[in-house]
Amino acid sequence: MTRPRPVPFAIPQFFILVAALALAGCELLQPQPETIPPRSQPAAPPPVVRAPRAPAAAPEPDRPGLTLPDYQKEVATAMVRANADATFRGKLPPLLRSVVVLQVSIGKEGMPSRVTLFRSNGFADLEKSAIAAVYRAAPYPIPGRSLLAGHSSITFTESFLFRNDGRFQVRTVAEEQSTEVEPKPRAGRKPACCEPSGQKK
Repeated sequence: MTRPRPVPFAIPQFFILVAALALAGCELLQPQPETIPPRSQPAAPPPVVRAPRAPAAAPEPDRPGLTLPDYQKEVATAMVRANADATFRGKLPPLLRSVVVLQVSIGKEGMPSRVTLFRSNGFADLEKSAIAAVYRAAPYPIPGRSLLAGHSSITFTESFLFRNDGRFQVRTVAEEQSTEVEPKPRAGRKPACCEPSGQKK
């Protein structure tokens, strides 16, 4: 008797498809490794630009041996030179119209820092003329570190000697004053220059 051959077991394709989908689903459900972006390197700080150091202040110029009377003479000479149209030369008249005394302060750079009226006999126009003459002659020679002796300026008095026409001399460099007063001619008498030669007086 012939035995029947075993029929091979056939897996339905439906089950194969289901199994394939299940495997695919498992792969999808597995956690994926997190992608961490690379950390950006911190930006390099900008280079520090340091301002160049200011050069050391030069020491104030000095004029060793300069005395106050010497400096006053330099200042007075500069005043006369800058005000040539307002001054006069020659001996001072025995009688002056006005004497204006100013207190003058000169700074370390030779500029007048303060000019004040110290004494006058009341002619306002001549007072203004004297003060203007001081400023007109600036800048003056520098006084120097030794003469300043740590102060910002040097102060002294200067006199302006005005004659009748309004012109002046600066006392520090003024010429000597005449002591002779010109006599006035007598009334009714001609000056000696106008008398005929040989005429007896």
